[in-house]
Amino acid sequence: MKLFPKRLISNNFDLFGLNTEIEEFGRKQLLSPRQVTAIQLVLEELCIGHILKKMPQRGFELDFNVAYSEVDDQCEITISFDGERFDPFEAAAEDDMSLLIVKRFSKSINVQFDEKNRIDIIV
Repeated sequence: MKLFPKRLISNNFDLFGLNTEIEEFGRKQLLSPRQVTAIQLVLEELCIGHILKKMPQRGFELDFNVAYSEVDDQCEITISFDGERFDPFEAAAEDDMSLLIVKRFSKSINVQFDEKNRIDIIV
């Protein structure tokens, strides 16, 4: 299992740099272009488009972790963050384009809350 961990503590971060790190991780692990794109889309559409909008400008922790399994050639993206229970898939309209994109690139999505919000996505 190969890991790509990232912690965001502010809304002010280098998205271009983070996307470059994701591409580098994908290149090292021989991920398909579709898998790399899916990881980047989850970051942009779900984290930035929905979750970070609910967070204060600073003083929060959002963990964005990718685990790649060579055995089944799957990536599991785990997003965890503090705060009140928040399910972006329930909170948004059914035709929300950014979440439709995330769903289209995902094999499964699991949202849970146990003292922290956690979203697990298989791509």
